[in-house]
Amino acid sequence: MKAETERSPRGMGTGRFIALPFAAIVLSAIVWITAVSRSGFWADDFLNVTYFNRSLGNLSDDHINTGKYIANFFWAIGTEAFGAGSVVPFLIFNSLVFATGLVIWLRVGTKTRWSSVDAWWIAGLFTATAAWLPTALWSSNIVHSGGFLALGVGLLAHERAMSAKTARSTVAWSAASGAAWTFAVVSDLLYIGLLVIALYCSWQQTDKLRRLGSKTSTVLARVGFWNLLLPVVYFVAVAYPATTSSTAYAKNGLQFVHENLRYYRSLLAPSDLLTAVYAALLVGGIAAAFAALRRRDFFVIAVLGAAGATALPALVQSQQRDIHYMAMPLLLFFSALAVGMRPVLLGASAWLKGAALLAAALTLLLVFRQGADFRAFFVTSPYGHDLATFRSQVASLTLEGGTVCANLDVDPSNQAKFIAEMSGENGFLVPPISAARAFLLSGSAPCPVTGGIATHVTVSVNARGNFVASG
Repeated sequence: MKAETERSPRGMGTGRFIALPFAAIVLSAIVWITAVSRSGFWADDFLNVTYFNRSLGNLSDDHINTGKYIANFFWAIGTEAFGAGSVVPFLIFNSLVFATGLVIWLRVGTKTRWSSVDAWWIAGLFTATAAWLPTALWSSNIVHSGGFLALGVGLLAHERAMSAKTARSTVAWSAASGAAWTFAVVSDLLYIGLLVIALYCSWQQTDKLRRLGSKTSTVLARVGFWNLLLPVVYFVAVAYPATTSSTAYAKNGLQFVHENLRYYRSLLAPSDLLTAVYAALLVGGIAAAFAALRRRDFFVIAVLGAAGATALPALVQSQQRDIHYMAMPLLLFFSALAVGMRPVLLGASAWLKGAALLAAALTLLLVFRQGADFRAFFVTSPYGHDLATFRSQVASLTLEGGTVCANLDVDPSNQAKFIAEMSGENGFLVPPISAARAFLLSGSAPCPVTGGIATHVTVSVNARGNFVASG
C-alpha cells in the first residue's frame, strides 16, 4: 500500500503532462475510425486487388508495383484473407502495419533516447499534423506504412545489437537492422533517406564489435554490406529505375524544390505564426544537434538528417505532391527535437521547464488546428466514398460476370479523373460490379464486343461533381 501511495502522485503528475497529446491522439483516432467506416476502394486499389488477387503476381515485373514489392505481399495476403468485397479489412491491415512501426519506434526510444512523456509528445505532435491520415486511410499506401514499420524495427534491432553480450549475437541483430533498412527501400524509394540513421547504426555497431574483439576489416565489410550496401544497390538497380519508368514519377529535379516547398508550407504552416513556430523548432533542433555533437552523440544529427533526406525525394518531384510524403520527415523531426532538448531540460530550472511545457502545448494546439481541414475531409468524403455509390449504381444495372461497356459522357478533365479513380477498367472487375470484362468508351463510341452480350452504361457527372451511372 505504501508503494502505491508513493507512486500515485508521480503517476498523476505524468498524466497532467501528457493530457494534451493524449487528447490529440484520441481525437485523431476517432477520425480514423469514422473514415474507415466510410471508405471504399480507390484508384490504385482496383489495379492491385485484381492483379495480385491471391497471387504475388509476376515477381520479375517491377512496373506494376514500381519496384515496391511490399505491395505484392500485402495484396496477395489481403485478398486471400479478406476477398475483395470491402476495403475495410485492408485499411485495418495497412493501419496496423503503420501503427506497429510507430509504436516500436517510440517505445524503443524510451529505453535510451527519450522519456515516456517525450514519447507521448512526439506522438501527439505527429498525429496532430494529420499528415499520416492519407497513409493509414488508403490501402495502396501500404508502401509508406512499410517504411514506418522498417524504421521501428531498424531501431529495435540496433538497440538489441548494442545491448548484446556476445559478438555473435551482436552480428545477428546487426544483420536484422540491415534487413529493416533494406525493407524500407523495398517499400518505397523515398525511404532511402533512412540510410542516414543506418549509417549511424553501422558506426555504433562496428565500434561495439571491435570492442568485443572482432577484426576491424571484417566488421566493416559485414556491417557496411547489410546496413548500407544492400539498400543502396536495391535503390540503384530496382527502386529508382522502376519508379521513374512510371510517367507520374518520371520527371524530377532540383528546379521543383522551391515550388514544392511553397506547396507543403501551404498545407502544414498556412499562417505566418505557424511558419514562425516551425522555423523556431528547426533552429532549436539544429542547435540541439550541434550541442549533442560536442558530447559525441551523433543520434540527433542522424535523425534530423534522415528527416531532410526523406523529404528531399518528394521535394524534387514535378507532379506527385501530397501531405503524406511529409509524414516520415515530421516524425523524425519531432523525435530529433525531443532527443536534442532532453539534456537541456534535465538540469533546467522549474521556470524553464514550465516555459518549455507551455511552448509545447501552444505548438500542439496550433498544429492540431492546422490539421482541421484534413480531418474534416476524411470524415466527410474519405477515399473511395463517393465512388462506392457510383459502383453500386453500376452493379444495379449490370450482370455479375458479364461484360460492361461504359460510355463516358463527361468532359476531358472529368474523363481523366474517372480513369484515374477507377484505375481504368479495373474498377469494374471488383465487387459489387464484378464484371468479367469492361470497356471504357468516349462519348457515344460503339462497344467493341462481338459475338456476345454487353451491358451499356453511361457515365455522367451530377451537380455536385460526383460520377453517376445510368442505363
